[in-house]
Amino acid sequence: MIALSLVALEVWLEPVATWLGTFAIHSTVALALTLTITRVLGRRHLSLQDTLLRQVLWLPLVSASLQVAFVGSLWTVLFAPPELTAADLATLARMVDEAPVAAAAAPVVEVATPLPWATIAVAVALGAALGGSFWLWRTWRRLGRILAERRPETDPRVLSAAARLASSLGLRQSPHISRAAQLSTPIAFGFVSPEICLPERAARLDEASLQAMLGHELAHLRRRDPAWMWIAAVVHAVMPWQLLLLGVRRQWSRVVELRCDAEAAHHTSPTAVARCLIEVAEWLRPQRAPMAVSLGMAARPSALRERVEAALGATEPRSLRRVGAGALAALSLAALTTAAPGVPGVRAGRSHSAEDFAAAFFAPEPSVALRLQPYVELVETEYAAVVREAQQLELLLQLRPDPTTTLLQERLQRRLDVLARLRARLMARLGRAPSLNR
Repeated sequence: MIALSLVALEVWLEPVATWLGTFAIHSTVALALTLTITRVLGRRHLSLQDTLLRQVLWLPLVSASLQVAFVGSLWTVLFAPPELTAADLATLARMVDEAPVAAAAAPVVEVATPLPWATIAVAVALGAALGGSFWLWRTWRRLGRILAERRPETDPRVLSAAARLASSLGLRQSPHISRAAQLSTPIAFGFVSPEICLPERAARLDEASLQAMLGHELAHLRRRDPAWMWIAAVVHAVMPWQLLLLGVRRQWSRVVELRCDAEAAHHTSPTAVARCLIEVAEWLRPQRAPMAVSLGMAARPSALRERVEAALGATEPRSLRRVGAGALAALSLAALTTAAPGVPGVRAGRSHSAEDFAAAFFAPEPSVALRLQPYVELVETEYAAVVREAQQLELLLQLRPDPTTTLLQERLQRRLDVLARLRARLMARLGRAPSLNR
């Protein structure tokens, strides 16, 4: 009973393992290509880079699902193992004819239990997902403890500047502004109820730097960066074994910060943004306590020079149109789904050799039904095809008798006899095997 349960579990987990393997291939191709493109572009075409980095987070998930569920992999079809020929089927028929009936009821051949690769793959992926989820939960709890002590902003200078910039950026309403003592850099968060939390030192900034800081965080909210960053963090936490996700998240954080700096510079001034970045970097230097983790939304001292240079040379920010972004996503999804390789299932990728058939036919009772099923389907398909061919030849003989056609009909009849014997023995073997529904 335990062996039967393990076999059933392996069959149930096989589609999950197939999807995981297909996603691993698709995501590796998409992430590596996107990282290469964005590294080559540098600070050029930030809108295109932003779109690519956003889309690459979900495209492999969808393409792997479509390929496994509906489309199938072109590579699997091209490199599929050859099916059994008519001669192979005749050999299998002789094999089962020579085997005693009693031998089918008890295994007379030592059969090695195949490695349960689906169970192992799913178990490893599940363990990694649990570890990544625990890391994300700790990060969320840590940030939550810091934000739990925040208090509403009451400084009229800050509130009026936030309201004015929110209207200038096209936001429907000014977000809630708060302040937290443990924060070293400002952060924007919240999707339903957006909020900007400022560090205590924000009150010391002059008017231009304060507006630059608020403009940067408001740009994050207008672009819905907090929600997207959390989606990226969840995908990375659930699939930490995809190491390229870390590089994509870092590159995306860089692009997002540069774009928000440009947005803030457009609505304030490039000099104000550059000066604000330098002042915030000064706040981080003497930091002794651990800085709050904000999933890439905080300023990074290592990127200070690049951000200052980009802010000083910032031009009017441009965004890729929705039609262009949608077309890019559709094209990328179609390419991944149809052209990217996939991982075939165990039964789909198994070679139907005589040795495999013998191992399945004389397998122990708990697993014989599952291991013989591909051969049953193969014989049923071949039998139906030969029957149709024989019927067509019979009609042809009625219209125009021909010795060559008669000889071909005799050969087809012999094939039918072989397939009928093999089919009968398979059904008899499966009839003595316990059903999985019991």
